Amino acid sequence: MKRPGDKNRYPLRLRKRGGLPGGKPLMQCSDQECPRGQEERMKRHPEQTTAEHWVGNISGTELPEHVRPLSSARLGKIAYDIDGKPLDPQYHRPLFIGDADYQRYDQIMMAGFNAIRR
Repeated sequence: MKRPGDKNRYPLRLRKRGGLPGGKPLMQCSDQECPRGQEERMKRHPEQTTAEHWVGNISGTELPEHVRPLSSARLGKIAYDIDGKPLDPQYHRPLFIGDADYQRYDQIMMAGFNAIRR
């Protein structure tokens, strides 16, 4: 049951299935189909090149310790929130990982999550 203020607005059955009825992904739906009027969100960062992945925003202005071994990891200049509004670059920066290191990045992150779960 949903409580007021729940962060995840999509029912678990939609998240597990991977989309809305009709096969549309969760974040690519019109205002009429999206729960609580959520519109399409940022899918690609403006600073992202074709050979890299935008994995999210980080707090701070230096590469996090766990991604420093990855040669293609880099920080962008301006981070954006989920609505596409710029965040203060003194506190938040976008993190990009190149195609060559993306699988290794995924392994690093999964190892971190698995360590937390134990």
